[in-house]
Amino acid sequence: MKKCFLILFLFITTTIKGFSQQEVLFIGLYTNASNGKSYWCRDMEMVKKVVNTIAEAQQLSVDFKKEHAKESPIVKIASKGAVVIYEYQKKDKAFNCTYRVIGWKEGNTRDEARQVLKNDEDRIRKEYNGQPNELFVWGTKRGDDSKIEISFKLEGVLIVLSKVDNNGGNGTWLANVKNPHAEEAAYVAFLIDDVRNPSDTNKSFKLQPGDELNMNLGKGTVADVLVRLGKKDEVEEPGIIQQVKEYIHQKIKQKGGKLETDGAPFTIRG
Repeated sequence: MKKCFLILFLFITTTIKGFSQQEVLFIGLYTNASNGKSYWCRDMEMVKKVVNTIAEAQQLSVDFKKEHAKESPIVKIASKGAVVIYEYQKKDKAFNCTYRVIGWKEGNTRDEARQVLKNDEDRIRKEYNGQPNELFVWGTKRGDDSKIEISFKLEGVLIVLSKVDNNGGNGTWLANVKNPHAEEAAYVAFLIDDVRNPSDTNKSFKLQPGDELNMNLGKGTVADVLVRLGKKDEVEEPGIIQQVKEYIHQKIKQKGGKLETDGAPFTIRG
């Protein structure tokens, strides 16, 4: 009996360790000094490895920094969430050259990390004259696998809302909006749990004909989308939406594992 108990105890202990063990991502970046380019125009290179413990990743970090001490080493260790690694060719006018840049974006899930990268694409193109491309993605799939989505139109504007990383209904909302109108601009705003999002702007988002918007709206249980159409050259007043009565509202909630509209679109009267 004691022998059976000991075997059972060892089995349970091993199983618990197996379930508690989590992969750890090590990323090492350095500027390649062997490609014949000047110091300021060196291409970045990457070393990546998935290990079983933080300690292993930390030792890799120590060894990597020693090996590439003269090549501007950068290290990233991730043990939770998700990371997307990307690259782009940076055109440097000051040194009259083009070189490879590698970076990363993080999120709670792969979808979130990819969305963070997508949200930063315009800035990368404007500041660095480069187009980011995904190289590698690592991390949590749970939120992606349980992703729920709804698509609908308001004033002819195409809207796709997704919700990932659900935790008792309080998941992360992602928005994709397209303005298919040929002559009218679309003004779009979002509310998550009745809070204006994003909180760092006093304007709605203006989409010219053919424009597309991708946004990570943050965590919440219920989302509202507000849309109105206007002239292409119109300038909206700063502050809380000035023409609030002109906006069409649509509330979205989660029910039975799905996203659905909560009532018909409405406008504010008064």
